[in-house]
Amino acid sequence: MNVWKIFIAWIGTVGGVLWALKILYDAMVLERQLHEAAPPSDLTDYTEFLIPLMCISSTVLIFQRYRSQAGIAPYLLALGLLLTSGFHAAEAFLTDSNIPFGLLFFLFGSILVLIGSILLLLRLRQSDEASSWLKRSVFALCVSMFIFCLTPFVAGWLTYEIEKVVTLTAMVLTGLSWGSIGGALAIEETNVRDRGFVIGS
Repeated sequence: MNVWKIFIAWIGTVGGVLWALKILYDAMVLERQLHEAAPPSDLTDYTEFLIPLMCISSTVLIFQRYRSQAGIAPYLLALGLLLTSGFHAAEAFLTDSNIPFGLLFFLFGSILVLIGSILLLLRLRQSDEASSWLKRSVFALCVSMFIFCLTPFVAGWLTYEIEKVVTLTAMVLTGLSWGSIGGALAIEETNVRDRGFVIGS
């Protein structure tokens, strides 16, 4: 059973790394600009919606491992990722629609991830079972999402170049945080599995 949990955790890790790489790819290769509603350019745009879905695997493991401690945080995180996935799917497959998917999906998804990460951090700080790696990863997610959600409100005082650097940095850090959360959960599950072998031997 733990083997499957480790596999699921690594799916979250890969999803987080792909998240960060996709942001860098859009900025450096496709030369996308902030607030630009660009049509899909290649296969990565049509498959981007899968990346947040991969990160949901980490929220499933968090719920399973820390069910009594995490509270509603995993639900908020999973819903936020689901909305983010819906936004990217709409960007790729509903380009002619006038529905404000950015407002309906991306904005609310980001807010839910921010709230969920804050609640999870507060809960895990009181847990002796959660590893320091996991706690630091969740903290990094809190910081990155806070910066990302705050930037649009202070953009009027920033130059476009600074706003772009801050936003991209926050988005890349968000992806790396999800990847780190998945890695931390994989290590925790590996340690549980190893202890099980020792006990059973």
